[in-house]
Amino acid sequence: MAPRNSEESDAHGHAALEADAADPAATAAPPACATASEVVAPGSLKKWVFIVNPASGSGSTGKKWPRMLQRFKDAATSKGWSHVDEVAALMTTRQGEATELTRTALREGAATVVAVGGDGSLAEVVEGFFEPDSHDKVSQTANLAFLPHGTGGDFRCAHDA
Repeated sequence: MAPRNSEESDAHGHAALEADAADPAATAAPPACATASEVVAPGSLKKWVFIVNPASGSGSTGKKWPRMLQRFKDAATSKGWSHVDEVAALMTTRQGEATELTRTALREGAATVVAVGGDGSLAEVVEGFFEPDSHDKVSQTANLAFLPHGTGGDFRCAHDA
């Protein structure tokens, strides 16, 4: 994705999260293998949970998070998405907590879990989609989204088209 504002791009030319977060559709796409019946509430932010690592990006995520979330909500509202004010944002405070928060959110019915942070945050959230002992899925229908805001961005760079 090309930056919307060249002043907001990183050393790799990637747009800063604030620019990417302005378009909820960019993060809300279901996995390529999902069928229409598997997609939960398209156009709705109902049961969306953001798992935010405020320490990612050398601490910039924590500082920028309120603005990032508001821009995301504003963009969703402008596109007619429903349940915009029902999204939950859970901040991590220690390593491994994103996994625990994700499992809890999924067990409580989260439809989409959004990892906000770097590669480590994403890995922890993905781990939370699976039971620790059996490796069974915690939810058969939940979606995963990623708003990259770390320092290295290996996952983002490897999957940038």
